[in-house]
Amino acid sequence: MRRLLSIIPTIIVITACGWHLRGAVELPPAMAITYIDTSARTGTLVRNLHRILRAADITVISNMTDDAATLKIQSSSGRQVLSIGPDGKAREYEIYANATFSVTTPDKSFELQTQEIALSRDFLFDPLIVLAARQEQELLQQDMEKQVARLIVDRIAAAYAAGNSEALKAKH
Repeated sequence: MRRLLSIIPTIIVITACGWHLRGAVELPPAMAITYIDTSARTGTLVRNLHRILRAADITVISNMTDDAATLKIQSSSGRQVLSIGPDGKAREYEIYANATFSVTTPDKSFELQTQEIALSRDFLFDPLIVLAARQEQELLQQDMEKQVARLIVDRIAAAYAAGNSEALKAKH
């Protein structure tokens, strides 16, 4: 019983600050069928977008049709040297993942102009553990691309929510 009483204030504080579990996002109904227009069809970013959109009850199609919304994405990722050690070899890298995206729907009920997302992380390279450092870099890159996919969907949902609140204000 005491344990339950100690948990209740924590729950109240968490809910009072607005925190909630991340669930499926609410996307425009006009995106019920969506085509992802990108040159990187098999990358981590696109795979994560497919997963997130399917969780939001969006059907992702592989060929463009007249009744499908278009999510156009251009992405890039990689690394660049940040610092060099006394031996002349790279010691620190910046790993990055960038994407620009836009959304158009067939009935023009929802449109999102081109937006950009850019993430980067510093990565300290240890020449004594080359294989582990390479794996760590790949994991960081995949994680950033997963975050970019989530941010794209979150921005679409936020733009849709903002548009809905504007429409409700106009009605009243």
